[in-house]
Formats: sequence, structure tokens, C-alpha cells
Amino acid sequence: MKTEILRARVNPEQRKEAENVLNRLGLTTGDAINIFLNQIVIQRGIPFLLTTERHLELSNASINEISERYKNRIPNDESIIALNEDLSKAKRFKSAKGLLKHLKS
Repeated sequence: MKTEILRARVNPEQRKEAENVLNRLGLTTGDAINIFLNQIVIQRGIPFLLTTERHLELSNASINEISERYKNRIPNDESIIALNEDLSKAKRFKSAKGLLKHLKS
């Protein structure tokens, strides 16, 4: 049961933009705050990377800089192997019900 009120000062333009995004997701600002707080508890920290490194994107960095910064991220070696796997002989199912029946057997 939600029984506590949280107040914070925020940039009104940023709040409006965020609320527009949240509305499209079917969430309220309160929902988003609760999700954020839950993730802090679950992950025992901020649920996204905080860094002092400059944000890299194509408009301000070379492809080499971006590749070097993110070389250990997806796709990692395991993902590359999975992406290159030959699925032509993989078992296929016409429905989720058929898949579930196969998994239970």
C-alpha cells in the first residue's frame, strides 16, 4: 500500500517531456518513480551506468572511439555465435501451444 508522499524540485520542461513519454507507455510519473526505487533496491545501486566519460555518438566521435568504448558490450562473443547459428534444421512449431507441449514432454 502506498502511504508516503515524495516531493522533489524538477525542471518543468523536462518533467513535461518525461510525462509525455510515460503516457505513451501507459505509466504515471508515480509509477515511474516506484519502478526506479524498486530497481535501486533490487540492484543495490543506481539501475543504469553513471559515468564521467563523455557521451559518444556519431555526431561527436569516430567509429573507432565508439567501437573501443563499447567493445565489451552486445554483441559479445556468445551473442555472435548465437547470431551465426544455422537454424535451418531447428525444430519449428506452428503455435505456442505446440511449443509448450514439446517442452513439457
